[in-house]
Amino acid sequence: MAWQGVPFSVEKIVDTVLSSPQLAHVVLDKLPTVAIESSFSWDTVIAAAIPGWIAYLAIRNSYKLADKQHNMQSKEKINQDIRGAAASYATALNYCATDYNEWVNEVLERRISFVSKESMPERLKNNIYLAESSKNLLIILILPDENGMKLLNSMGNAHKALNPLLAATANRSDILELTSAVNSFMYSCHEYFLRD
Repeated sequence: MAWQGVPFSVEKIVDTVLSSPQLAHVVLDKLPTVAIESSFSWDTVIAAAIPGWIAYLAIRNSYKLADKQHNMQSKEKINQDIRGAAASYATALNYCATDYNEWVNEVLERRISFVSKESMPERLKNNIYLAESSKNLLIILILPDENGMKLLNSMGNAHKALNPLLAATANRSDILELTSAVNSFMYSCHEYFLRD
């Protein structure tokens, strides 16, 4: 059986149109109308654009927040490293002063010849090495901006006060000057960390 078409076969329409004009009019009037509407709906575009814009803003703000958090964590990590190195430096300088006093007292009690760099005890040499190592670490870690330069200058003053001990020529006032310089350095550390 041959396909007849929906709703009319083409052959029947051609035969009807050619055979009788009145019937052709009835057949053509019975054909369904095909309407193609392609109206552009702005409502749909706006309804889709608003959530898209909100999503874009949320992603952008999330990125900014993540970037700020990363910077804060990096800064906090560096500050922790500076705190550790500063504490190590101040402790080493204080031990240098204490060990130097003990060394001088031992020499005086034994009535041995005067103190010299060659007879410096090992514990004092180790503390001097620790102070030097911590100083170098601080120089690397501290950003040389205005606040950083204040801290570095304070550290330089403390290190200058160590020179008489290094030369094994320190007296009681040199030890007091070193202790005062260490206290000033620690105060400068507090100021450095309160800068923000």
